[in-house]
Amino acid sequence: MKTLNNLRSLVAIFFLAMLVFTLIPQVYSSTLTLTVSTTKQTYLVTDDITAYGSLTYDDEPVPDWPVAIEVQDSIGTPVITRTAQTNTSGTYFLTFKLSTSARLDTYTVYVSSSYKGEIATNNTTFELIPVRDIAVTDLTPSKTIVGQGYSISINVTAENQGEITETFNVTVYANTTIIETKAATLTSGNSATITFSWNTTDFAKGNYTMSAYAWPVQDEVDITDNELIAGVVFVGIPGDLDANGVVDIFDLVRIALRFGETLPQPVPWPYPPEDINSDGLLDIFDIVVVALHFGEIG
Repeated sequence: MKTLNNLRSLVAIFFLAMLVFTLIPQVYSSTLTLTVSTTKQTYLVTDDITAYGSLTYDDEPVPDWPVAIEVQDSIGTPVITRTAQTNTSGTYFLTFKLSTSARLDTYTVYVSSSYKGEIATNNTTFELIPVRDIAVTDLTPSKTIVGQGYSISINVTAENQGEITETFNVTVYANTTIIETKAATLTSGNSATITFSWNTTDFAKGNYTMSAYAWPVQDEVDITDNELIAGVVFVGIPGDLDANGVVDIFDLVRIALRFGETLPQPVPWPYPPEDINSDGLLDIFDIVVVALHFGEIG
C-alpha cells in the first residue's frame, strides 16, 4: 500500500510541474540584430568618417532595408542624422565629414532599425583628434669648409604646423652619422631655431651632406617635411681654405689678403673659411694654422 501511495505522489508532482511550466511565459531572444563599427578609432577633422554594419533576422541578412544613423558629441548634441540602406548582403555604409569647426571630442554613432515588429539598436564611438604636424624648414651650417678637429655650429629651424603644443626631438646628421639630438617645444603655428654643435675631430676628411630630422609625434600624418637635406660641409686639413686637399701658397695668399679684418657681428653665416678658429677675426692665429700645415696633402 505504501508503494502505491508513493507512486501516486510522484505522478501528482509530475502533473503539477507540467502545469506550472505551461503557465510560465516563454522568453525568446530578439531575432533582429544590428551591428555598427567605424573604420578607425580616431579621425582628423579633415578626414572622411565611415560607419558600417549589418542587419540580420534569424541570422539571415535583411536586404534593402533602412537603418537610421545619428552621431552625437559627448554632451548628446546631434551633429549628423542620416538614413542608410542595406545592400543585398544586409550590410550598410555611411561616409560623412564633420564640420571644420567641430570640437575635439569623443563622438557616439547610434544606429536603429525595425523589422517584422522588432526594433534593434546599437552604438559605437570614435574620437576626433587634433592635426599634429611638425617640420624642419631650414638648416644652415656656420661654415662650409672646416679644418679637421675644429667645431662648427649648425642652425636648424623647426616649425609646429599642427593645432596643439608639441614637444619633439630633432636630430642632425653628417651623412648618416648622428651629430647631436635636441628636444624642442613649440606652440601651434610657431617656429624656433635650434643650434647644434659639430666637433669634427673623429670625422675623416671629405665632404659631408648635412641633414636634420624632426622625429614624428603621435598621430602625425604628414611626415614628408620632417626631414631636410641642405648642403655639404667639407672637412679638410686645417688651413686648406679652398678645399682642394692641399695647404699651399694659394691658401696663404687668401688669408694674407684679408689679414686684420674684423667680421661684422653677428658674423653672417656661413663664416669665411679664412677665419679658421671662428673667432670673428682674421689675424695672426689664423695665419699660424696655415703655416703649421703648409705643404700637407690629404
